[in-house]
Amino acid sequence: MYPCTEIFAERVQVKDAQGSHIMRERKKNFDLCLVVTPKHILAIRVDARNRNTGKLNGVATMHAIEKVKQGIDETEQVKI
Repeated sequence: MYPCTEIFAERVQVKDAQGSHIMRERKKNFDLCLVVTPKHILAIRVDARNRNTGKLNGVATMHAIEKVKQGIDETEQVKI
């Protein structure tokens, strides 16, 4: 099991000082645990209120993952 942080970026519409609407990107961070088995990778999102529980966020087989990219700016960041 590997503790990680998932960065979720969403585009939201906000008002600027003049009152017109503009699109901004808002990022949210979630605690995530990656569980690696010989055939699968499970992504479990940790519940913010109860850290002992989590919700299955995604499942992938090892064959489904084509490429793992390491972040250029942040060397600790990995994109799957």
